[in-house]
Formats: sequence, C-alpha cells, structure tokens
Amino acid sequence: IEQIQSLVHLEKLNVSSNKLTKLLGLACFTKLNELQASNNSISELLDQTFEKNIKLTILNLSKNQIKMMEESAFDKLTNLKELDLSSNELTDSNLFRLNKVEIIFKNQSNLKKLRLSNNKIEKDYKQELRTVLQKLIELDLYRNKLDHDQILSFESFIQFKAKNISKDTKLHLHGESLTERVLIEL
Repeated sequence: IEQIQSLVHLEKLNVSSNKLTKLLGLACFTKLNELQASNNSISELLDQTFEKNIKLTILNLSKNQIKMMEESAFDKLTNLKELDLSSNELTDSNLFRLNKVEIIFKNQSNLKKLRLSNNKIEKDYKQELRTVLQKLIELDLYRNKLDHDQILSFESFIQFKAKNISKDTKLHLHGESLTERVLIEL
C-alpha cells in the first residue's frame, strides 16, 4: 500500500489476493468509499485501521484469517453500508465475547449488508444485531456452527428473502438440509 499512498484522491481500492498480513497505510485515503481486501492473510483489525476512512461504504475483508477485531475497529465507519467478513476465523469467543457484538457494530446504523458466512459462530445474535443494525436488510450466516433451531428462531421477527433462494440448492447445516443461503431480512 505504501507504493500508492500518493494517490490521495482514490475512491476505490482493490488489494485483494496480495498476501497482505496487515492493513497499514490507509490513513492517506480519506476519499476512499470502497475497499476490497479479500483473499489475503490479515489476522487482526486494530482500532486505528480505518480511522481516517470515514467515507467507506463498502468494505470486503472476506477470505482472510481474521481472528481478532479491536472494539473500535469500525467506529469511524458511520457511512458503511456493506461489510463482508465471510470466510475468516471469527468465533464467539474471539469476536463476540461479553456482548462485544453491540460494541463493534455500535456506529454502523447505515449498514445494510453484513456477511459473516464461513466462520465459527455458534450463538445467534439476533437481539444484539437487531438493536444495533436497524437498517440491515441482508445478514448472511451461511456455514457457521448455528444449529437448525437457532436459524429458525430468527423467524419470529425476520423473514427469509425467498427471491434470493433457488429451489434446487440446499444448505447443509449439521446434516440437516435447509435453503441454500441464510439471507435474512430484518
């Protein structure tokens, strides 16, 4: 990223598939509204990682090795509309411990799409997510460690987005066959 820091007017940046282990040097990109950083080896997100990127609306951190996120990692991203954390190593204990989910997403009131598929999440956070993410229209929890009953428990106040689900594709969750992707509308 150091080689392109002179491009201060950059609005979109794709650093996917570059074997990055950390996201450093983003502070100079104050006009950045989209960051694609998927398929790297990023393992943690620090509080200051995005502090100057307040215009970000799309952030893709999928297919990394993220295990740890500091509580204020997304604090300055109040304009964020899409966040993809799928295919990482997020678990209940390292991400959501002590109701941390409410703290991490507290300033994301504009977030519409949250992708957490292919992680190791075992607890359903429907109450916490509903309280914090009022505008959320898509929540992807595909291939986590949620059981059938936990997914169905969302139905009390969430509707599955049937238009995004193919009749022929299935989700295999703990041996049970459900719909292909768990796209949940709040």
